Amino acid sequence: MSSTLSLCPIGSDEFDRVAHIHVAPHQVKFSGTVAQAFELDEPDVDFHAICEDTVPVGFFKVDRSYSKTYPFAHEGEPGIRAFLIDFRHQGKGI
Repeated sequence: MSSTLSLCPIGSDEFDRVAHIHVAPHQVKFSGTVAQAFELDEPDVDFHAICEDTVPVGFFKVDRSYSKTYPFAHEGEPGIRAFLIDFRHQGKGI
């Protein structure tokens, strides 16, 4: 039986839906944590879950102001930040 992957927008008030997503300790310096993502007040950032069937197994932020912080990005280009795949689901090609 195969599972279905989907991307699901989540609100800034839905921390509980993705609070269980964690990466290995040595990966945190690259991705941060879900808790850290929710602590920041970033009006131009949207949260998304990566769901396997209906269960969130990953998380990322879409930063609509990416080029204001990262000069290599072209104006108007969104950026992906805080990309995490839960350590229990890594290595599956998600």
